Amino acid sequence: MKRNKVVVFTITAAILLSLNAAAFAVTGKNSAQNKAANLSWINSNINNNGNLNGIEKLQEYILGNGVNADMDKNSTVDVFDLAFLRLKFITPGNETATTTAVTAVSVETQTTTAFPPEKNPTEYMDSVRKSMTNSVPSSVTVTPAVRGEIKNITYRCDYTGKDKKANVVLPVGYTADKKYPVMYVNHGIMGSENDMINDNMKVRVLAENLAKSGEAKEMIIVCANMYTSKTSNSPSGMTQQVMDDYDNFLYDLTESLMPYIEANFSVATGRENTAITGFSMGGRESVYIGIMRPDLFGYIGGACPAPGIVPGKDSFLDHRGSMSEADFRFKEGQPLPYVFMITGGTNDTVVGTFPQSYHNLLIKNGVDHIWQEIQGGGHDANSVVPHMYNFIKAAFKA
Repeated sequence: MKRNKVVVFTITAAILLSLNAAAFAVTGKNSAQNKAANLSWINSNINNNGNLNGIEKLQEYILGNGVNADMDKNSTVDVFDLAFLRLKFITPGNETATTTAVTAVSVETQTTTAFPPEKNPTEYMDSVRKSMTNSVPSSVTVTPAVRGEIKNITYRCDYTGKDKKANVVLPVGYTADKKYPVMYVNHGIMGSENDMINDNMKVRVLAENLAKSGEAKEMIIVCANMYTSKTSNSPSGMTQQVMDDYDNFLYDLTESLMPYIEANFSVATGRENTAITGFSMGGRESVYIGIMRPDLFGYIGGACPAPGIVPGKDSFLDHRGSMSEADFRFKEGQPLPYVFMITGGTNDTVVGTFPQSYHNLLIKNGVDHIWQEIQGGGHDANSVVPHMYNFIKAAFKA
């Protein structure tokens, strides 16, 4: 089937969504459900060709579900809801169509989907969004008596041809007989692999306490030194070259560190078992890497992400940008994250409103995500802890 791009949304009084094209066919219901809903289905089959295409399935859902079509729960069915519904019922980049054949006697279905129903990114992200809180229970921020082991590792970075350091935080009771998901947590600018495992940021404390209470999955946490330069071992000043060297962590992480972790620890592989988040520059790089490689990371976050993913100017630098504003989105055909969470504090005097500008740009580009705003939160643990609390609880559960 030839794929055509969506060129227009038309909202009528009945909220009909019209797409340009020989449409993408979508996942059908099972035979029993189709038989029960045969009349409704046929009425939605506008062109009477025996197949529900993307246009017709979207129309059927919106007309048949009313307020349930309000995907972002803002009491209005608008263009953003339609964009989310398009993701829900149409699988961009999937060359194999799902069709539902209808005859007067029986209903047959064939199904090909990008995600199993229990792993629908839009649905899971919506459930996480509803459970978000800025209030972190004090009980989960207390250092536990029993702690997991921290292993300081040295691995070879293929990109630079040099050795680099990282800390691997193992869960309490770690055993090679069990496979664990992995969360990569990244530090701020001029920082190191040690910054995010100190108890001030509570990353390790939260992971251990939430796993103990059953509110989070047991996981391995990896904190690397992000700076990845072929010519220097540490950053010097706030220059575009330094920003580029931090961006190079994308290659170090995906080509060297992740393979090392998977070869030397008992790791559950796959994007459904891999998360990335971080603070400040680490938040920026986590968001950037997540957008670039959603095939590797199913859970993406950033607390107080620094400027520079897209062009912008702050008091330190006129940032060239790692990508254009139009490219600040997942490419057509790429898998979508189960969680994409950005957190910003209203009293952040370091990165200012850049976190919110990323949020606004994602809205403009039609990217489903979670925006968490911490009233009075600064560029510190007051913003990081609520982010990590929600992100750790949501990870690896879709």
